[in-house]
Amino acid sequence: MNARFHLVTFLRNLKWAFSRNGVEDSLALERRVAVLEKAVGQLGPTRVEFRDLLLLEEVLNDENPAYREEIDYCRKHGRLEVFPYERVRDFPPVEVHHDASRGLSYVLHGNKRLYYPASWGHLSIAASYRNAMHIEGILGEGCLAKSPHKYLDGRFPVKEGAVVCDFGAAEGLVGFHFANRAVRLVIGECDGKWQAPLKASFSPYAGKTSFVTCPLGMGEGNGRCSSVLKEMVDLVGPDVPFFLKFDIEGAERFAIREAETFFTTHPDVTVACAAYHRQDDAAVLEKTFKEWGYETAFSDGAMLFLLDQLAPPYFRRGVLHAKRG
Repeated sequence: MNARFHLVTFLRNLKWAFSRNGVEDSLALERRVAVLEKAVGQLGPTRVEFRDLLLLEEVLNDENPAYREEIDYCRKHGRLEVFPYERVRDFPPVEVHHDASRGLSYVLHGNKRLYYPASWGHLSIAASYRNAMHIEGILGEGCLAKSPHKYLDGRFPVKEGAVVCDFGAAEGLVGFHFANRAVRLVIGECDGKWQAPLKASFSPYAGKTSFVTCPLGMGEGNGRCSSVLKEMVDLVGPDVPFFLKFDIEGAERFAIREAETFFTTHPDVTVACAAYHRQDDAAVLEKTFKEWGYETAFSDGAMLFLLDQLAPPYFRRGVLHAKRG
């Protein structure tokens, strides 16, 4: 029998503990919790809120057969995780080095220097790289049983001589990984802390790299994504293959719709698109690409995107892969 978390029992015990200090009713309890939360200040991800407790109970008591493996993982460990899968191999060590000439630290990715913000310490850099490579497995072959955030899929390969667009680049790992085989690189990242590291990482490819620092698809009519892609087509020609990765914090559907002309006319396009920021992203994005005649598939597994207000079925597909040509 699976052990279950019961919120009512938890709250009854919590209320009893508070009543020992003169808090008798639920309204007073709620006020006291609010006071305590304000008093402790910003606790970041360690803060426990009633919303999280409710979600934990709902997920652990869910019987959705589509996510049996994920629910069983949460029940077994008694907690919610973004990637609810067991580790199948050990996390390899990550070494961080410092480049005094640039004032930036870096990790070696395929014997190439991948730089990080100057304000980050070595522990933060190692954790970020380990998370992307080994926990999320964004390039494949992660250390968990499934990798729902994986951007590379053997069924949708990045072709030699392609234009590689990494939109929502952060440290630029996806574009960086394919820098040698790409004919052109488009690195899109609007967060200022990444600008210096990205320029340092891609300095060996300066002659074929373009940086996009303004947001893409922040609402209907923005048009920036369409213009960037048109510029690339004009530069490389109408038949060069494109690989586009989108992870732009919920604006993916808008950027892609804005560039409909590109997606419906260019003959050779492969896409890896985050499909978890919004509750219906997976369905909306899959429908869009299928309407345009693309072959589609999702990455393996599902995610609990705990940064959003989750609703049944709670778990979301991670990355949509799509191909035309």
